[in-house]
Amino acid sequence: MNVSIIIVNYNTKDITQKCISSIFEQTKDIAFEVILVDNHSTDGSVEAFEAEKRIVFIPLAHNMGFGKANNAGLERSSGEYVFFLNSDTCLLNNAVKEFYDFAEKHKTEKIGGIGCRLKKADMSYCHSYARFPSVLGELWKPIILPLSRVLGTTYQYLDKPQNSEDEFQVDYVTGADLFAKRSVTEACGAFDPDFFMYYEESEMQYRWTKAGYKSMMISSPQIMHLEGASYKTDKKRNVRKELQVMESLFLYVRKTHSFLAYLFFRICYFLVKLPFLLFSCISMKDRMQYLKLIALP
Repeated sequence: MNVSIIIVNYNTKDITQKCISSIFEQTKDIAFEVILVDNHSTDGSVEAFEAEKRIVFIPLAHNMGFGKANNAGLERSSGEYVFFLNSDTCLLNNAVKEFYDFAEKHKTEKIGGIGCRLKKADMSYCHSYARFPSVLGELWKPIILPLSRVLGTTYQYLDKPQNSEDEFQVDYVTGADLFAKRSVTEACGAFDPDFFMYYEESEMQYRWTKAGYKSMMISSPQIMHLEGASYKTDKKRNVRKELQVMESLFLYVRKTHSFLAYLFFRICYFLVKLPFLLFSCISMKDRMQYLKLIALP
């Protein structure tokens, strides 16, 4: 088996079916398997995918989160390479073979994660890679992002849209399309099970980087990413998601920085977020949830 493609599904039956269809339509000249891990969906996903004979289906008894579910798929996989793919993506060309050929060509190099410049439905580029989060950078964002929205400007802290190189090194590739050699996950570990969702792919590739591996972006694979489609929400502010992001951020900083740096970050983050707690229009219940999370390390 050349490549094991691992997808996590949670109540996204329709878009997951489209993702799987695109894989079988586009992938050629390579031995691959599709492993679908279902995080205890309630939208008919289990019944639909149990009948799908082309895939290995793993239904979980409860929602384990993104990282743990991917790890469950990894345990069942047999490919020399693993390709972690979001359910809200669609392959536009023989992307799996493109990743595989690049990895084989650079087999003697210490390459960890490989990704591509993901595209939106309108074919413009969307978030695909970033620098590792830092204490100062994460403290700056809550200040500059609202200010940039007020001023009508864009604060670019993730991808560099102007980068047109065919191949370039990055700190980490997003978990939406992360291709890696199985031996890297065996040597350095896969997703940390302490993370439920968010920052798990950056923490994993941080460990890989510390072990001497580099992450790369290449241009030949073509993949569409319908960002946010795998996280259903309404038009109201999604406080639950915001809290999950913050909780994972705190966990990331604790695992990748010294205790003193982590303590400094938590104190400063509380001070930065205090005006939000005082003047935000969110409910008192949500306000207390925020306060509990940011004030109690």
